[in-house]
This record gives sequence, C-alpha cells and structure tokens, in this order.
Amino acid sequence: MDNTKKTIWFHSSSMGEFEQAISYARRWLALDDLHEPAHQALIRLYAWAGQQAAALRQYQECVRFLRDGLGVEPEEETRPLYEAIRSRTLPSPRSMHEDESRASSHQARPTN
Repeated sequence: MDNTKKTIWFHSSSMGEFEQAISYARRWLALDDLHEPAHQALIRLYAWAGQQAAALRQYQECVRFLRDGLGVEPEEETRPLYEAIRSRTLPSPRSMHEDESRASSHQARPTN
C-alpha cells in the first residue's frame, strides 16, 4: 500500500472512523495478503470497532496466509496483539497514536 492510503487509514482510525479505516485496511490487504503489517492493522481496527470475533478471525487468516504462502509463523508482535484482543486489554487507538507521536517527536529531536 502506498503511503497515502496508509496515512488515510491511520487518520481514520485515530478519528474513530473505524468502518472507513477497515475498508482501507482491507484494500491494503487485498493488494498483498502476505503483508503482515496490513493484517495487524486490520486486526486492531476490528477490535477497536468492537468486532472482537472478526479481529480474532483475522489473526487466524494472517497465520494461515503466512504459513501457506511463506512457510513462516507471524512476527513476534502479532501474537501479543492476538492475546491482547482475546483478553480485551488492547490499548485504545488514542493511546497508541499518542505513543507513536511521542516516539516520532523524540526521533525528530537533534542530538548534541
């Protein structure tokens, strides 16, 4: 997915427009069903939209695509995402976006 589409889904999710963000993430995934970050985005979006069952199914789809297509297991960050959704402890999108903003501002600071 190009940066424009990725930016659109990111901003849609940060604004609480989950259905629109889900639509963008699905398109992203349709372009490359082996792109794990797209699976992660869709898993998160489903959970944030209150669609826990869809989020858990998307995780299973991710595992299946990666195993069948690449012969690999999901990345280390994907399993904890699944567990957070199962236990309903996934951070809200607002807290995630705030954390990412803080990380970006720290990286942008010049060091002396």
